Amino acid sequence: MTELNLTTFPGKGKHLNNWERGQIAFLLGQGHSHRRIARELGRSPGCIDKEIKRGTVTVVTRCHC
Repeated sequence: MTELNLTTFPGKGKHLNNWERGQIAFLLGQGHSHRRIARELGRSPGCIDKEIKRGTVTVVTRCHC
Protein backbone atom coordinates (compact mmCIF):
# COMPACT_ATOMS: atom_id res chain seq x y z
CA MET A 1 0.00 0.00 0.00
CA THR A 2 1.36 3.45 -0.92
CA GLU A 3 0.89 6.47 1.31
CA LEU A 4 0.66 9.95 -0.10
CA ASN A 5 2.43 12.60 1.95
CA LEU A 6 0.62 15.91 1.48
CA THR A 7 2.63 17.82 4.07
CA THR A 8 5.07 19.12 1.45
CA PHE A 9 2.60 21.63 0.05
CA PRO A 10 3.26 25.23 1.06
CA GLY A 11 1.11 26.77 3.76
CA LYS A 12 -0.83 30.02 3.61
CA GLY A 13 2.21 32.25 3.82
CA LYS A 14 5.95 32.01 3.81
CA HIS A 15 8.33 32.18 6.70
CA LEU A 16 10.31 35.28 7.50
CA ASN A 17 13.91 35.09 6.41
CA ASN A 18 16.92 36.24 8.43
CA TRP A 19 17.11 39.58 6.61
CA GLU A 20 13.48 40.35 7.54
CA ARG A 21 14.15 39.42 11.17
CA GLY A 22 17.16 41.74 11.11
CA GLN A 23 15.01 44.53 9.73
CA ILE A 24 12.44 43.98 12.48
CA ALA A 25 15.17 44.21 15.12
CA PHE A 26 16.66 47.33 13.54
CA LEU A 27 13.33 49.11 13.15
CA LEU A 28 12.25 48.21 16.70
CA GLY A 29 15.53 49.66 17.95
CA GLN A 30 14.71 52.85 16.04
CA GLY A 31 11.38 53.05 17.90
CA HIS A 32 9.03 52.08 15.06
CA SER A 33 5.67 50.51 15.87
CA HIS A 34 4.79 46.94 14.95
CA ARG A 35 2.28 48.24 12.39
CA ARG A 36 4.82 50.47 10.71
CA ILE A 37 7.34 47.62 10.53
CA ALA A 38 4.65 45.40 8.99
CA ARG A 39 3.96 48.04 6.35
CA GLU A 40 7.67 48.42 5.58
CA LEU A 41 8.11 44.65 5.11
CA GLY A 42 4.79 43.99 3.39
CA ARG A 43 3.67 41.66 6.18
CA SER A 44 0.68 41.62 8.50
CA PRO A 45 1.00 43.24 11.92
CA GLY A 46 0.11 39.88 13.47
CA CYS A 47 3.09 38.25 11.77
CA ILE A 48 5.42 40.87 13.25
CA ASP A 49 3.83 40.53 16.71
CA LYS A 50 4.24 36.75 16.65
CA GLU A 51 7.90 36.96 15.64
CA ILE A 52 8.64 39.37 18.48
CA LYS A 53 6.70 37.30 21.04
CA ARG A 54 8.36 34.12 19.79
CA GLY A 55 11.73 35.64 20.65
CA THR A 56 13.30 35.20 17.23
CA VAL A 57 14.05 38.92 17.05
CA THR A 58 16.74 40.42 19.27
CA VAL A 59 16.58 44.18 19.69
CA VAL A 60 19.86 45.98 20.25
CA THR A 61 19.54 49.55 21.46
CA ARG A 62 22.25 52.08 22.12
CA CYS A 63 22.85 53.40 25.58
CA HIS A 64 22.57 57.19 25.60
CA CYS A 65 24.49 57.62 28.84
